[in-house]
Amino acid sequence: MKNREIGWKVIVIIICAIIINQIILLNIVSIAYPHTINSTPRFLVSFYKSLIINILIYIIIIILLILDILKRKKAEKLLQESEEKYRLLVELLPVGVFVHDMEKLHFVNQTGLDLLKAEKIEDLCGKTLEDIIHPEYCEAVKERVENVLENEKYAPLFEHKWIRLDNTVIDAEGIKRQIHYNGEKRVLSVVRDISKRKQDEEKIKMLNETLKYDKLRTEFFANMSHEFKTPLNLILGTVQLMENKINNNINIEIEDRKKYLRVLKKNSYRLLRLTNNILDITKNDSGNLELNMKNVNIVSVIEDIVLSTSEYIQNKNLELIFDTEIEEKITACDLDMIERIILNLISNAIKFTKEGDRISVTIKDKGNTIEISVKDTGIGIPEDEIGQIFEPFKQVDKSLQRNNEGSGIGLAIVKSLIDSHDGKISVQSELGKGSEFIIELPVNIISNDESERIGQDTINKDIENINIEFSDIY
Repeated sequence: MKNREIGWKVIVIIICAIIINQIILLNIVSIAYPHTINSTPRFLVSFYKSLIINILIYIIIIILLILDILKRKKAEKLLQESEEKYRLLVELLPVGVFVHDMEKLHFVNQTGLDLLKAEKIEDLCGKTLEDIIHPEYCEAVKERVENVLENEKYAPLFEHKWIRLDNTVIDAEGIKRQIHYNGEKRVLSVVRDISKRKQDEEKIKMLNETLKYDKLRTEFFANMSHEFKTPLNLILGTVQLMENKINNNINIEIEDRKKYLRVLKKNSYRLLRLTNNILDITKNDSGNLELNMKNVNIVSVIEDIVLSTSEYIQNKNLELIFDTEIEEKITACDLDMIERIILNLISNAIKFTKEGDRISVTIKDKGNTIEISVKDTGIGIPEDEIGQIFEPFKQVDKSLQRNNEGSGIGLAIVKSLIDSHDGKISVQSELGKGSEFIIELPVNIISNDESERIGQDTINKDIENINIEFSDIY
């Protein structure tokens, strides 16, 4: 190309030299032979000069046009070569490149075709965003495309899911930018498959959860060992004391016998409570927790449970308040589970409430649900612990020398029992001011059921359950 330009320049120079030579020759002739010039009409001389000059101008213009055309062709060839290089580069990119608008795809590189399990772009003809983007993310992606086309011209990295031609779903992330393609505003989307990364993240998450669970389980077994050891030591110590007196023919006074029996009974209750909790948490984890649903007046049931604890609470120098908006609300529930829920929450309130403080239980009618609140004015729960108290094996006080005993699964069992009733439990607490546990149970009536009657047997059973649930309170 450079040789051609040099050739044209030489030709222009030669032509210009010839024309200038002719003009010079004409002037020399006019000087050497004035009679010849004088005999020639003056206008012919002027015409001859003008003709030569005009020819020179035309030739220069033509040559310049030819040079310009050659430059354009050179630029077009360079542009074509550049486009081919960029196209090859785009095809070799390890990410999917898509040029599209709201309606259709205009360009897809090979990685993009592989991403969608397509062999050629014709396989994607007629496909819209709704066909490619997972329904969960479709609206968000369409909104981003509209913003890129109309306003922002750029959309940052965004994770979403794609549906491939074989109907498999992959995780993807991509950025979008406005470009001009074939003279029209289009969206350039650069997308990569992050399914493997997501799988790895999920595996890491599961591993962390497993490690966390193993740690909690280790803490649980350490606590449970302590929980079992304490009542067993007390039982064994009492038995040894009685055995020593019997072996030495020492008479055991009636009051001493009663005291020994109280120790044996209380610590037997503690062991029974621990066993029940372990069984319940195991049943819940295996999905074998069964409900014995009965239509009952839930207000009366909760009132009886709360009032049955009043003597115990008063002996702890605490104030107990029961309040209800309604006197009757019939709903189906498992009486044993409801009793365990309320007794567990009251037991926790007693543990973490000082003498002279107050425990209140309130019931509110919410129409399709009933709200039960157990509130205390005790020590409260640290803010960073509130989100974890319903997890198995979690305790606010983790030390083995804590003020109250507990395995750390009581509230987890409470939550599982409430979940089994399709209910919800939440907690509001402020450190140093107390806690409030709020239960929300749906109101359901089951058919072909006899209403549960609260008789003397049930009352005796309540007292027994209170002794079991409160056995870890000193």
